[in-house]
This record gives sequence, structure tokens and C-alpha cells, in this order.
Amino acid sequence: MNQEHQGVQGYIYASAECFACHPDGTANGAFNHTTSQFPLTGNHLTLSCNQCHATGYPNTPNDCYSCHQTGYNLTNKLNHTLAGFSQNCTECHNTSGWVSTTFNHSTTTGFPLTNAHSTPVCSACHETTYTGTVSECSSCHIADYNSATNPNHLAPHFPTICSDCHTNSAWAPSTFNHDVQYFPIYSGQHRNEWNNNCLSCHTVPSNFASFSCIDCHEHNQTSMNQEHQGVANYSWNSQRCFECHPDGDSGPTLKQDHSFYPISGKHTSVTCNECHSSEGGKPQCIECHQEELTSAHKLEASNTRCWECHNTFSFDLDGLTPKKLERID
Repeated sequence: MNQEHQGVQGYIYASAECFACHPDGTANGAFNHTTSQFPLTGNHLTLSCNQCHATGYPNTPNDCYSCHQTGYNLTNKLNHTLAGFSQNCTECHNTSGWVSTTFNHSTTTGFPLTNAHSTPVCSACHETTYTGTVSECSSCHIADYNSATNPNHLAPHFPTICSDCHTNSAWAPSTFNHDVQYFPIYSGQHRNEWNNNCLSCHTVPSNFASFSCIDCHEHNQTSMNQEHQGVANYSWNSQRCFECHPDGDSGPTLKQDHSFYPISGKHTSVTCNECHSSEGGKPQCIECHQEELTSAHKLEASNTRCWECHNTFSFDLDGLTPKKLERID
């Protein structure tokens, strides 16, 4: 008995002690494992003692790997050995079932598997190892990046931060909308004017925040200077082009600062050079409304401060609103 019970916790060769562990007289006994350092739970409750204590009871290891090393090595769905997985099985498994896993990709790795990422098998991203896997999109999608044609990503050196334009719902369509977010190139006057090549406007391939409006032959300096005669603050450079024409329209968009003279009423339909007869100059009402002044104010022709009585919606008497529109001279 002493030899057979080597290492059994609390064993004493006495009849009362025999009954404590073998109340039904069976060889397996009824030892209360909860009093040991390894409480039996889940599937461990169905095992016979010698399945874990094959060589005796003393110094029996209580780590999972000591019994489940074969399962660890033979796992095919997630090759644990190749991936260098931890041998502490409790990090992902419990005693309810070997195939049952508590591993949470979102909380454990910081890379949530959602939408299209929730369906691929692990080896789609972890081809050789599970440790140190790069989480950048391009590490998996560089082939998509290289083969993209609408537009071509490779030639104009698009950034490889895929999340700037794409989501994990699907590779296409992208969330990038040049017309809405930046500048209309698929609609309006610039449609089909850029040869379907980003470098037509983004002449610095490594910096797409940089753009050029004046490299197109239609925007040569001689033509633009003539066309913008009398336009206040006109300058032949790309940034000034965009400031006045943010939607690419050839007409003025009134984006320039008019805080000194709000553009409203009938003034919204006139072009810049109709009021700005000289570059940078502040127009006087009399420059456009000499006829109204002469006919309506014959006795007060010297008073040209029209805005003191009139607004931009009407010059008629019905439109008289003294000091409705203020401006700085």
C-alpha cells in the first residue's frame, strides 16, 4: 500500500484513512482533488487518476502543456509550434473543451477582426508566424496596391496607408471622393482634362497635398494675365487660383475676402473686374452707378456714398434702407 500510494496527499496506512478515499471500495477512490493544487473542473472531472498520474503521484506537474504537448504540436488549424505560441494553454483554452478557445484577437492583439477581416482563416494574414505580424494594411494588400488601375496607385506614388481611402468592409469602392473632399476632377470643367493621371496636377509625386494649376497649357501666364486684368489680388500661382476658383469654375467664386464690402443682392451676379477697375483697389459705387446718381440726385450729385440710403437688392425708393449696408472706405 505504501508503494502504491507514494505521493498521495494525506495518505496514512490506517483503515479510517482508506475509507476516506475509498468509501465505495473502488480502486480509484474518492480523493477530494479540490484540496490539492490542481482542482478538477470541466473535462478533467471525467478522467481516471492514472491518465494524469501515469508514473505515480509524487511530483506530478500541474501545467497543461505537460499533458497536452502532443495536442499542441499536432494542431493544424493554428500551427502552435511554427507560430511560437505560448505553452501556457490557459491563455487561450479552458477545461470545458480543447477546441474551445477564449482568445480575443481585438483585446489581445489590438487589431479587431471586423467586416471582411472576420471571415479569412488565420493563415491568410499569418502565413509563417503569429508573433510580430505587421498590422499595416499594405503588408497584406500590396498586390492590390500594385495592380490598381482606377486610379493607378504605383506610378504616382500613392501613400501605402490604405485606411486613408479604404475600409475593411471591402477593397472597393474606396471612401475617397476627390470631387467632394478636394477639387472636382470627375465633373465640372476639369472632367477628362487631366489624362486620368494624378501627376497632371500633383507634380510632386511624394506629396499629394501639393498641386499645380498653372502647368496646363490653357493656364499659361500670358493668357491668364490678360483674362484677369482688373481682378483684385490676382497672381499667377496655383494657390491663388484655388483660392478664387475652389470648384474649378472659370467664373469668380467670391471666396476672396469681402468683409469690407459684403457681396450680396444683385452684386452676386457681377464679375470681379466689373467693380475692380484696378488691381487691389476698393471700388466706389459711382463707378458703376453714375447714371442712377445723375438722374435721381441732380441736386446732390456730390454725395456718392450710396450705401447710406440704398442696399444691394434695389436702387428703387422701395429699397431705401439707410445705412443698411456698411463698408470701410
